[in-house]
Amino acid sequence: YGDKAPKSIIARILCIIWMLAGAILLSLFTANTTSIITASRIGKNSQTMGKKIGVVNMKQFVQAELNLGAHIIEYTKVEAALEALNDKSIDRLLFPHYLDLLFFMSDPNLGMPVLSNIYIAKELDKSFQIGMVLSHGNGSLLSNQDFYTCLEIMTSRISSE
Repeated sequence: YGDKAPKSIIARILCIIWMLAGAILLSLFTANTTSIITASRIGKNSQTMGKKIGVVNMKQFVQAELNLGAHIIEYTKVEAALEALNDKSIDRLLFPHYLDLLFFMSDPNLGMPVLSNIYIAKELDKSFQIGMVLSHGNGSLLSNQDFYTCLEIMTSRISSE
């Protein structure tokens, strides 16, 4: 098996075209299957109309998007928001970044409630700016190289997203 190969140039070209067509058809099938499964799962649970949505100290950032029929409940602590989601007093929990939620849930030392059957129902693409005021003087941040390094890392991380 595999010891036979086409000898003529035309047959080799036809084999290459046949393999590429097979790879393309397989990738299209995989993409369609994935999107159908995702759409069927998200479609019924991504609506925010009439839902109680919990946020942690960020109501002002999301109020414009979610205020179309949603009731926004602001929590001051992550523990309280996760507990409210766990006991179903809120329908959704909005985090600024899903990695924050994964961090809070993966660290056993934080004492977060264990949640079952949760998943990302919808992702909101919200770009916003955070301002910064710099000043001159003794101990100024402008002369601190560590500050510039941190600022450069954070701005390059944000711009790459």
